[in-house]
Amino acid sequence: MLKQALIRFGFRFPNDDQERLFVDRFVLVHLRTSQIFLIATGLMFCSFFIWDRSVDRVHWKDVFALREFVLTPLIFAASAALFVGRRPSLELIVSSALTIVLIGFEAICARLDLGFRYGAAGMLLIYFGGVAMFPLRLPFLIAPSLVAFAGFLGLEAFAHSTSDDVMIANAMVLFAGVVIGVLASVGRELAARREFQTDLALEAAHARVDDLLHSMMPHEIVERIQAGESTIADLHGEVSIVFADLVGFTALSRQLSASTLVDFLNKVFSRFDAAAGRLGVEKIKTIGDAYMAVGGLSYGEKARDHAERMAEFALAMRNIAAELAAETELPIAVRIGLHVGPVVAGVIGVKKPAFDCWGDAVNMASRLEHACGPGAVLISEPAFERLKDRYRVEAAPAVDLKGIGLSNVYLLHDRLEAAEAA
Repeated sequence: MLKQALIRFGFRFPNDDQERLFVDRFVLVHLRTSQIFLIATGLMFCSFFIWDRSVDRVHWKDVFALREFVLTPLIFAASAALFVGRRPSLELIVSSALTIVLIGFEAICARLDLGFRYGAAGMLLIYFGGVAMFPLRLPFLIAPSLVAFAGFLGLEAFAHSTSDDVMIANAMVLFAGVVIGVLASVGRELAARREFQTDLALEAAHARVDDLLHSMMPHEIVERIQAGESTIADLHGEVSIVFADLVGFTALSRQLSASTLVDFLNKVFSRFDAAAGRLGVEKIKTIGDAYMAVGGLSYGEKARDHAERMAEFALAMRNIAAELAAETELPIAVRIGLHVGPVVAGVIGVKKPAFDCWGDAVNMASRLEHACGPGAVLISEPAFERLKDRYRVEAAPAVDLKGIGLSNVYLLHDRLEAAEAA
C-alpha cells in the first residue's frame, strides 16, 4: 500500500532496479557533504554543554554524561558508518542517528529546569541540519519529523515545566519548522528524481548514438572521433576486400512491391551483417543491392588471418543467399569478388560523416565482382596466394578487367579438409 502511494505521488519509481539506481546516485551526490557535516555535528553537539549550563546552572551536570558519552559518540559512530557502510543503508543510518539524537536532546530538555522554554530553537537547529545536509527520502523523514514535533511537545506537556503560552509558541514554531523542513527535503527529492529521469533519457540517447556510430564505423574510429579528431585517414598495407551484389535483383524490383522488396533486402543484409560480426569483418557500406566489407582494418594489433576470415565471409554470403532464395522461392543469387591489397581508410564528410576505403585494391575487388558469375566467388591472384593452401581454389580463364587489364583470376569453392590441407 505504502509503495503504491509513493509511486502514485512521484516518490518512488515503479521499477525496483531503477529505484535502487536512483537511491545509489542520490546518496552518492551528497555522501561527501554528509560525512563532513556529521563530523562537524558531533563536534558542535559536544560543545553545547555550554548551552546546558547557561539554561540551568544546577542540573546541567546531570545531563553532561548523556550528551558527551552517549549522544556525541553515537553521532561519531554514525559518521564512521557513512565511510564504511553500503550506500543503500546510509539513509537508514542517518535517519536513525538523527531520530536518536533528537530523542536524547528532548531528554536533556526534560531534565533542565528551563530546557523546554529554550529548547525549541535547539530542536529546530538539529532537525534543520539533518534534513538540509543529508539525502533523506520521504519515508526516512517520518520518524525524525514526528520526534521533533510530537515528541518534544509530548515531553513538554508531561514535564509541566512551561506555561501554556510557551507551549503554544513552541508548538507553532516547531510545526512551522517541521513543515518547512519536510517541504524542502521533498522538493529536493522530487527535483533529483526529475534530474535522474533526464539523465537516464540522455544516457539512452547517447547509447543509441554510440550504437549507430559503431554500426557505421569501426570501434577504434568511433573512439577517435569522440576524442576530437576531425581528420582521419590511415594507410593499411594489406587488407582483404569483398564486393558482393545480388544477381537478378533489378528484375525482381520490377515484380515485387516496395515493402516486400525492402523486407527481403533487409533479411539478406541482416544475415550478412551477422556473419561479418561473427568473423570479425568490417562492413563498410551498402549501395542498393551491393555490399562492401573489409577484413584486416585494425587500428592497433594487425589481424594476420584477414584473408582467411574474408574467404569464410564470402562463402557464408554465398550460402546465405542460397538459403534465402530457397526460403522465399525468389530467383536470387549472389556474386562476390575478393581481393587482397593496400587501401587508405578514413572518414569523409562533415554533415553526414561516413567511413570508407579507397585505392586500386578497392577498384580491383569491385571489378572482380562485376566479372563474377551468379553464385560464385571470384578472387584475385594475391588472394589466391594467401588462400591456396587452405581452400579449394580453381583457376578460371583470365579476364579483362575494366581499367586494370588482363588479370589472372580464380574461383573459390570451399575450405579444404585438415588432411587435404596438410
